[in-house]
Amino acid sequence: MESRLVLGALLLVAAYFGYVLLWIAVTQARFFAWHRRNGSHILPLGGLGWASFYLRTVASILRLSWWWATASSGRPLPKSVRAGEFGPDAVVLCIHGFHMDESCFWGLRKRLARQGRTSFAVDLGLPYRKPEVYARALHRDLATVAAAFPAARIDVVAHSMGGLVLRHVLGEAPALAARIDRIVTLGTPHQGTALLGWFRHGQVYRMMSRESEYLRHLPPLADSAPGARVTTLASAHDLLVYPVECAHLEHARRITIEAVGHLGLLTDAGVHARVAELLGAPSALGAGEAGHGGPEQQHSQ
Repeated sequence: MESRLVLGALLLVAAYFGYVLLWIAVTQARFFAWHRRNGSHILPLGGLGWASFYLRTVASILRLSWWWATASSGRPLPKSVRAGEFGPDAVVLCIHGFHMDESCFWGLRKRLARQGRTSFAVDLGLPYRKPEVYARALHRDLATVAAAFPAARIDVVAHSMGGLVLRHVLGEAPALAARIDRIVTLGTPHQGTALLGWFRHGQVYRMMSRESEYLRHLPPLADSAPGARVTTLASAHDLLVYPVECAHLEHARRITIEAVGHLGLLTDAGVHARVAELLGAPSALGAGEAGHGGPEQQHSQ
């Protein structure tokens, strides 16, 4: 009986990894096909580079799965997350994307805690819901953080769909938008993603396709949060959000990295360090250096 259980467990693990590798291969094939069809250049990685990309993507999935599995264990972040060197004037709110939850920011929040930043992560709820449902959840949590730290300006880090929900909320809540200092979006399909060109049904398509009416009516952050300094960070090898220009916004500081997948934006130590650098120390409430603009930058991982 024991040997059957072990064999069954091994078969489940093998099936899981097989599914993961198949999913990466399918999305990679669609990624290459779209760029070929549209005459778009792909930064070369070579055979070894793509093999490394596969391994790191699998490692990202395992890391995120571990964070999710242990999220309810009550493990504390380092003490500095509660009493950082910047005190209550520096609050970071993390917003997850589609098919994720607040646990996906565990690595970044640990990095921010070492920097002395107080951080929180929201849970937008189950996937495949209308964007208005996500917006209500984010509005509630953002208002809660703003009320708990009335003298603080709030920095926001949003991954993927989370950046769209942020734009939705800030467009409807100018008082909350006025509290935002810095915004960093990671692989957010601000202009949709070509991945959904073949899938034309459901809330996911209506929200994040390149033909999305929802996106067309979302106010740009330059209008809804004019006092915020916005950075859009994207990967040239993101197999889920492409072309890479779709993950950038006009009037934002635009950073493009290489050889990092969509999930790697959540787990990669280099990305964590870059986000921590972009957030830096908090500025004084009401002190505004220019919030938007700046040259596009290229950064390789």
